[in-house]
Amino acid sequence: GATTGLYTAPDSPPPGGTLTITATDPAATAPATATATIIFSDDSLQGPYAFGYSGNDTSGFMAAAGSFVSNGAGKITSGVEDIESSLTGLQTQVEFTGTYTVGPDGRGSAQITHGRVTENWRFALATSHHAQLTRFDSGATGGGTMDQQSVEALSNQASVITGPYVFSALGADGSFDPLGIAGVFSADGAGHIPSPGGIIDVNDNGTVTADDTSLNGTYAFDTLFSGTGRGTMTLQSTATGATARQYAFYAVGANSAGTSITQMYFIEIDSPPNVPFVAGQMFSAPTTAALGNGDLSQATYVFTAGGSSSAGPYASGGALTSDGAGNITGGTSDVNNDGTTALATALGTCAYSLDSSSRRIDLRVFAGSGTCPAGANPSVSEFAAYQTSLGSVVMLEVDSAAVATGVAYQQCGPLSTGCAAASPSLTAASVDIGLIGQGIFHSNVTSVQQNVSGQLSISSDVITTGNLDINTFPTPLPQPNPVSSVSVGSPAANGRGTVVVSATSPTATYNLIYYLIDDHTALLLDQDQTQILIGATARQF
Repeated sequence: GATTGLYTAPDSPPPGGTLTITATDPAATAPATATATIIFSDDSLQGPYAFGYSGNDTSGFMAAAGSFVSNGAGKITSGVEDIESSLTGLQTQVEFTGTYTVGPDGRGSAQITHGRVTENWRFALATSHHAQLTRFDSGATGGGTMDQQSVEALSNQASVITGPYVFSALGADGSFDPLGIAGVFSADGAGHIPSPGGIIDVNDNGTVTADDTSLNGTYAFDTLFSGTGRGTMTLQSTATGATARQYAFYAVGANSAGTSITQMYFIEIDSPPNVPFVAGQMFSAPTTAALGNGDLSQATYVFTAGGSSSAGPYASGGALTSDGAGNITGGTSDVNNDGTTALATALGTCAYSLDSSSRRIDLRVFAGSGTCPAGANPSVSEFAAYQTSLGSVVMLEVDSAAVATGVAYQQCGPLSTGCAAASPSLTAASVDIGLIGQGIFHSNVTSVQQNVSGQLSISSDVITTGNLDINTFPTPLPQPNPVSSVSVGSPAANGRGTVVVSATSPTATYNLIYYLIDDHTALLLDQDQTQILIGATARQF
């Protein structure tokens, strides 16, 4: 007799973008098959999401973090965010609703409404779990990401924040000069961050306080917005002053057992005037002091970092080779310091130190030949680096050259174990892309950097199609902005390569350096003189 069936498509396109549906019937001589092409749609953005972005308004630094619930049919039914703005000041626990659309290429837009204020977003989905995010208003611009939240992240129980966590954040101090922080602490699962056990590094406009072991604090989920993943945290240390700093956090995901939160967006919510305000992310850390055996494993690590120098916006990136025994033995670095570039610089050998009790790595990168000199040196960039349990490393530059935060990843390549590919590649793929402008300014609109999100289709070594959404603050470009066909340079053995992405209506060109992490992801750095941007790209299918 006749049979029926129901096929439910996934929220995001599968690898290859197509799938084969097979139907069998005992009375038929052979099964019937059909090929279906899966595309993104409004249904691809469904459920609870957390987000964070940083950028500029017309008066200076601006950042936001929050969470929302989307219904898979174009509505944002509820949301809450915290906003720090040089123009409008601090706004906490801001409730919002909104609407959104997701196109077949994964590019989307959203209109967020709270009171009489409407925020415009553009985003590009890699999957239904992760997207690049751009604030897309004439009066505010910013770049960041958003991630689907897990059930455990919404539990509202202090016990799910337990064990070691590492963090980094960037923003401005009370004088509107650049400020960066990074560190590690251990949460007790009951709302306390005891001391000793915490460390914080601070770079305040080039004045560095490193390895401060006095960090302590408290935390609790927000009972007013139960089920949103929002909570508050205080952190206090000698380096940050006598007054405890206040932060709002938004939990994202949990470990496989569902017992511990692994990622949080966070933002400072201290009341002005003359107080710092920074925004960043926290990640769970390994319970042992190692990636490998007490050191960075023998592998290539790719990284990008961004912030400000005395000259202006600053970005750096590169590929580092670790011998797994306490030394960076070589690699390549790139720097874009307010348009003055030092590109494809070969790295020499530099020892790094790891504190096994704190998990803090004093990482030194030497742009020169031979062995790096001791002490401060213009050719040596120094970072406080902290390993996450997700396989990444968060970093804060702790020399006087720049105030910059960044992230490093172990590359899937010839030196690594457990990788599916001997040499990573992003050829023959559809990818999302996000580029985030660097630099913190106060009342200097002409120096505000662009923020970009979009989608690209790569066939072999050529970008064949795509569209970008570009906020050239204070006048966002019309969107979508189609991408012209351009070639992708083949990567070197360490995964570093170059690509030119050219938009056509109106013209916008990005001369990018990419650093492959694996077959799915790469970090990006813009080497142009007028655009100091860093970002990432990830395979959609």
